[in-house]
Amino acid sequence: MLLEFNISNYKLSDFVINWEYMAIKIRLARGGAKKKPFYRIVVADARAPRDGRFIAKLGTYNPLLPKYSGARVVYDRSKVAYWLGVGAKMTKVVERILKLEVV
Repeated sequence: MLLEFNISNYKLSDFVINWEYMAIKIRLARGGAKKKPFYRIVVADARAPRDGRFIAKLGTYNPLLPKYSGARVVYDRSKVAYWLGVGAKMTKVVERILKLEVV
């Protein structure tokens, strides 16, 4: 028996993955050696592992540098604004880090 496929029974959204409906987070991915942490600020699917696959790298965070050092937090503001506009949510830690950098 051969099943017929009728395209009129489906919507375009059934075939397209829409980024705005995915759970996307702006969060930290750890790198560096033992007791010498270094973090990347990344955009990742909320279901992905902490240090696993990510969609885009937005910047870096080095907690070992002095608090008001310019190189402690480095990120691209336009990329962060874009991903927030698309619907990504920042984690509490990233939100706190970026607020400290603005001051």
